[in-house]
Amino acid sequence: MNEKKDNKDLAVKRSAEALLKGAKMLGYACPVCHNPLYEYPSKQVRCVVCDKEVKIVSSEEEAKKIETLYNEALKDKEENKSFEEQDLMRRKEKDTREKKKGKESKPSKEIEQAIQNIEKKILELTEKIQVTMDYEEILKATLVIKKLVKTLKELRD
Repeated sequence: MNEKKDNKDLAVKRSAEALLKGAKMLGYACPVCHNPLYEYPSKQVRCVVCDKEVKIVSSEEEAKKIETLYNEALKDKEENKSFEEQDLMRRKEKDTREKKKGKESKPSKEIEQAIQNIEKKILELTEKIQVTMDYEEILKATLVIKKLVKTLKELRD
């Protein structure tokens, strides 16, 4: 019982904060938690309880298009994760072979730094894909991730 009251109090508090920031309450409810949606002055529509952006669609066709793009982005994310795991295994095998030959392969500090920066950027973009419902942002982030993964592979080889 207390948990429901706490959730309701949180929803009221966040709703008040949104209104103070200039947001207006819309006549639509969040598809996840069913609380009202708010449109901010930037025209971004958000659920203040879930703290996520929500895309309002005008047709079933548009909703299916967004869902398809979102699912493709999630699939690409999983493929990238699998690719990264395979790449890690290949690098370990390569290092083992080179150590056996007496050659220890060490990339330059600049290349190591570039690899770390690219890995960080991939993680940032992956997190962005998880929280946004804007299919254009998801598509752009997915394309950038693919290019970064390709560059990462080239740097490691």
